[in-house]
Amino acid sequence: DTNKELLTKIIIPYTAKVKKEIKFPDSQKAIIVWDSFKGQNNNDVRALLEKPNIAEIVVPANTTANPLMNQSIVRVNIS
Repeated sequence: DTNKELLTKIIIPYTAKVKKEIKFPDSQKAIIVWDSFKGQNNNDVRALLEKPNIAEIVVPANTTANPLMNQSIVRVNIS
């Protein structure tokens, strides 16, 4: 499945790399923000995100095409 491959080959390794670079422990929670596409919104994907401590934020259906919604997501400052 494409989403599992995306997670295991790109997102999870990248998250681990960034945590290491900024000297965060492996236990530090990370977040992924994505839409409610059914390929991402399932228990298999959630299980993959659990061990590397990645929490998901699911953007509600029919809102990712809304320019106002996109701007609000981009402007979130996590510091």
